[in-house]
Amino acid sequence: LPDYYKYMLANPDTLMTRFYGMHRVKMYHLRRKLHFVVMASVFDTPEKIHIMYDLKGSSVGRVASEKDRKTGGVLKDQDLVKDERKFTVGGRKDVFASQIKRDADFLASMRIMDYSL
Repeated sequence: LPDYYKYMLANPDTLMTRFYGMHRVKMYHLRRKLHFVVMASVFDTPEKIHIMYDLKGSSVGRVASEKDRKTGGVLKDQDLVKDERKFTVGGRKDVFASQIKRDADFLASMRIMDYSL
């Protein structure tokens, strides 16, 4: 956790999830403890979100339901391929790519292999 904290301070443009805290609530009436994590929402943006994809890097079972497609729900890997969508980063491509590289290098140094954008 200290390394994560230092990294986040040194890399304000990181694309990694921002964790704000881990908490525990004792629920006496249920006789159990509930643990939860508070993190920044990836959807907290002034920009309009037109389409959302949940990309895992797999093609197995990665198609949204017809209901999700019709109602503007979250699409998946095979939907991106089928729709022939392309992402453009614009003039900040080098900044974007170098931040992803720094993030991936940090996670590798921590022996963490999952990196979701």
